[in-house]
Amino acid sequence: MPRPLTGTVTRTSTGWKVAVPRRKGSTKRRTASFDTRGVAERWRSDALAALEDGQPLPDPDAYRDPRQRSPRSAPSPAATPVSHRVTPPLFEDVVRMWHEEHYEHFRRAAPGRAAEAAAALHRHLLPFFSGLRVDEIERSCPTCANDYAKDMPCPRQGRHREVKAFILHLAGRGETPDADVADRVRGDAEGEVTVDQAAELCGVHRSSVKRWLRAGQLPDARIHPYTGRRMIPVAALEAAGKLGTVSGRGLARAYASDLVWMLRSALGLARTHGWISHNPADDMRALVPDPANAHTPPPRERPRPLTLAECHAAAAHLHLPHQAAMWMQRLLGLRVAEAFGPRVGDLLDNGDQGLVVIGRQGGKPYLTRDNAGTVVTVDQLDGTKTAHSYRVLAVPATLMRLLRVLIAAYHTDPSSGEVDLEARLIPGLREPDRSGIGAYTTALGNALRSVGLSAEQLGFRIGSHHLRKSLATDLAYADVDDLVQRRVLGHVAGHDVHARHYVLDTPASEAHLQVARQLDNSVEAEIGDLLVPTSKRPTFGRDHPLRGRLDFVEAVLAEAWGQVRDGDTEPLLGTRDVADLLGEPVTTVRRWMREGKLPTVTAADRFGAERRMVRHSDLQAVVAEQQHRWTLTDAAEQLGVSYQEARKAFQRLGLDATRAPNGTLRLDGDAVDALRIEFARIARLHERSVRVGEAAREVRVLPDTIYKAIRRGELEQDPETDGAGARYVTRASLEAYRQRPDRARHGRPTFDDGNEAAADADGDAGGLIPLRELGELTGLTPHQLKALADARHLRFVTRSRRTYVTRVSVEQWASGYRPELLAHLTQHGASQPPVTPGVASQAVV
Repeated sequence: MPRPLTGTVTRTSTGWKVAVPRRKGSTKRRTASFDTRGVAERWRSDALAALEDGQPLPDPDAYRDPRQRSPRSAPSPAATPVSHRVTPPLFEDVVRMWHEEHYEHFRRAAPGRAAEAAAALHRHLLPFFSGLRVDEIERSCPTCANDYAKDMPCPRQGRHREVKAFILHLAGRGETPDADVADRVRGDAEGEVTVDQAAELCGVHRSSVKRWLRAGQLPDARIHPYTGRRMIPVAALEAAGKLGTVSGRGLARAYASDLVWMLRSALGLARTHGWISHNPADDMRALVPDPANAHTPPPRERPRPLTLAECHAAAAHLHLPHQAAMWMQRLLGLRVAEAFGPRVGDLLDNGDQGLVVIGRQGGKPYLTRDNAGTVVTVDQLDGTKTAHSYRVLAVPATLMRLLRVLIAAYHTDPSSGEVDLEARLIPGLREPDRSGIGAYTTALGNALRSVGLSAEQLGFRIGSHHLRKSLATDLAYADVDDLVQRRVLGHVAGHDVHARHYVLDTPASEAHLQVARQLDNSVEAEIGDLLVPTSKRPTFGRDHPLRGRLDFVEAVLAEAWGQVRDGDTEPLLGTRDVADLLGEPVTTVRRWMREGKLPTVTAADRFGAERRMVRHSDLQAVVAEQQHRWTLTDAAEQLGVSYQEARKAFQRLGLDATRAPNGTLRLDGDAVDALRIEFARIARLHERSVRVGEAAREVRVLPDTIYKAIRRGELEQDPETDGAGARYVTRASLEAYRQRPDRARHGRPTFDDGNEAAADADGDAGGLIPLRELGELTGLTPHQLKALADARHLRFVTRSRRTYVTRVSVEQWASGYRPELLAHLTQHGASQPPVTPGVASQAVV
């Protein structure tokens, strides 16, 4: 049996290489290289046909661009005549070349965008221009239709039949000039086609074809008895009006503009290679489809934001993970992929408000490039839509309470209590941390329709992205700064260099926190809380780790949503609910329950365990009291003192207060009254007394002199003190001290110890020794002698503005400390010092 005729087409670094047998039955191969795959495929097909007919292989140079031909392999003029014009490639080859150059070589977009562009090309451009060469698109004007064989461009540039027909085809217009365009859209498809072929034929996604089948719009479809595939007659597609040009379904102008841009870019590449003389799509723009022919009908009503009450009603038809995703979009303005991106560790819980890092995308498969540049598929994309979309948002307190319940139910280990910080905040359903967007958008649409928010009832469509638009509308009408609005939504701060490169994010700024507080106020005013009890439960995959602990999840949700006691219509709240409503730590709430500050009742949970719970009415009373509690900052401002003074007084008095999760001290009325009494007492102290330092400055003496005067009884010390523990003297005693006649002039201190009678008696009995002479005898300085006088070892007396020391006090001091001085005073008087100054100074010191 002879070897079958086959040929291979492989990709090389410079183009495409074709290998075919040299002759029929030979194992040797003939190779040829080409620039595009389409040209390579045509040469391979022609070569195999020539081998079948026993003809020589065609010359590859006849298929190549003249600029790419090899001089060595060029045929001689005598052997083969040189054609005056190279045959231009098919339009589909040019489009594939442009797509590869734009997205693969230059990488002007992400791999995901490249896949979307390829799908759009296969749905619309390639079927419409199937079988046409690029020069036929250029010269397809009715006035020069007979000039196809001539090598001349169309004189009416920009008015070309094929491009005009394509523009009208995208807009859904029934003004197709000729029926051959509609036949070309249908192509060679006759009889029956598969679902994928029908999708490509009609220019839609295969899910649309499946939807037509479910709706019964293609009644003649059947299951093939051998392949098991669903086969759809082409006549059924045409009868149902599903074929592109025949059906007249116009595409949205934004989507059509992308297709026209792709056509213009591909034809521009053909012009660069010299296959056409000008670009026939340069002057063409996409059209707005007529409402009757539009693929997506325009809205009947002007879209409005989705209110918090409407979201609250829809939340009852969603399970908790989908509720969390919906509220994150509505209150944080996240894109749907951003809502499924954060991990548990990206959420920072500050006790009241929180912070969340928006730096990932998740919820669906993503095409990206690894470090080597290879396109790979990942479940989560480490990055945002744009560089400006990376941000840190302040999470409102009401949303934080919902997210705490989500983390406790789905991300906390029941046995150890450890939280999985690496898990995705919105858990996956079939598999952990994978997909989820499709199920969420479907469930959200069903929930909105359940509460009367469908497109038929409203006149406009509401999707997941409408939640983000609703937050933007709320911020705009709340007079929030434009820069804050842009950064909350992840938009660029502005379009100039200053806004794009110099304005940095400050996520913990007061402006961002104020936005979170405004949202909290709106939630509390309109709906009260985000925790909405629902009967919906997520259905996890067979091997999902959460599938084995659904009982624990139910217990957490039951405690979060509150318990209802049998025979009692008033709900009972658990510890976590009370802590969230009061804004207090759980440990504080438990202590209040034990101490009786919170009235509690004992009730059994769903497992039969007895637990302390709080009635809703009792909690409302505590909340009302909590609203009248003062923070330490408010108390300081009310009392007219600094925060540090109020804090020191609070600590000194040992007052009772509670600490909020954000660290703020909250005082009750008794504590505030105690602070008010304390600062009133300090004010009265300042009215009747002054500090020692201030008293010393008033009388122009040293502070030590004031302390001496206090010890001598010349000044009266106030029995009270301030928060710093300073000593005070009364203003009355200070004024009397200032008026004393025996005070030295110019404010110089006196050295009398206050007992003048005793000093005079000592002086009369034993005489007086001048202070300078005593210094020479003892080797002590005047300051050291004054220190001995302050310690009451020596007695000073002032005579005629000169200072003396009584001989009796010197002898008494010397008898205990300086016996050699006492002997000298007894034998020689006070004429010669008995010891050297250095020894004396050392002895005294």
